[in-house]
Amino acid sequence: MAAPLAEAAFVGVAERYAESLQRLGTRLGWQLPILTRNQNPDRTKLGASYELTQEEARLLREWNRRDLALYEEALRLTRADKLAG
Repeated sequence: MAAPLAEAAFVGVAERYAESLQRLGTRLGWQLPILTRNQNPDRTKLGASYELTQEEARLLREWNRRDLALYEEALRLTRADKLAG
């Protein structure tokens, strides 16, 4: 069984990449550069979305429930860490 995410020394979230790096740097006492090499060069495709039926959406949530739970826990921990300062 995997260790709880809360036991990790640091938790960051990709959607909050710059903020996560800044918090990590502060925690370690380091000045970390914010690199964006993986940034999408074709910004016109960022808003692309897919139409899913209710059944498809339900199946995706079911199949990915553990990933979604881990992601929600990561969000909760990053919010708590941000509030703690």
